[in-house]
Amino acid sequence: REPPRSLPLPPSGEGASVMATDRANQSLALVTANAALNELHNVRVAPLDYESDVDLASFSEAHGPYDLILGGALMAFVTTPRVWPVLRSLTSGSMARGGSVVALAHTVGTIPTPPEGSGFHELERVSGLEYGFHTRWASDESDFEIVVLQRISLPSD
Repeated sequence: REPPRSLPLPPSGEGASVMATDRANQSLALVTANAALNELHNVRVAPLDYESDVDLASFSEAHGPYDLILGGALMAFVTTPRVWPVLRSLTSGSMARGGSVVALAHTVGTIPTPPEGSGFHELERVSGLEYGFHTRWASDESDFEIVVLQRISLPSD
């Protein structure tokens, strides 16, 4: 069996840093505690409500764009048309930056293919089996997949 694929990461600068966001303060507290427990000093947390245009605009202006976004179990958010403008506001389609990469893990078939004009191109869908995620009923079936997207420039950018 082949090893799991790696993400096509954009070029990095001086060193990687991580910004974890959630609208629930309890989630941010867990990330902070986990980072401290694992002695990770490059992890920051910030509240972000993806439903709020005001929150999103101010967060994007203060912190974006991101080279890589990872998301998991994002519930109904990934099935709404809002997912594309939200991700677009947090990423860059600049080819000088390599085009931001987004990897979303969710239940198989939940994350739609990016529509024309969304600003994203689907690179691949990776079965959860590649990472050892199988169902409790069968070791050759997975309920999860990772959808890897790349941000592309739009004329409106």
